[in-house]
Amino acid sequence: MNWEDRLDEWEMELELTAALEGSDWVTLEKAATETGVSRAALRSWYRTGQLPSRLVDGPHGPQRL
Repeated sequence: MNWEDRLDEWEMELELTAALEGSDWVTLEKAATETGVSRAALRSWYRTGQLPSRLVDGPHGPQRL
């Protein structure tokens, strides 16, 4: 990975963090950590409509919130 690519990723991470600040939306990873529920269970729940979710651009492609 070159420095330009890493800087681009870092900028996207900062933008995502800023967009989520003050928001009720959290990343799938953070939801799993804070609730103690596995990511697999969370995925199952959002796929069946039991849990609201949305996709946003993240540093490594689309990211589920």
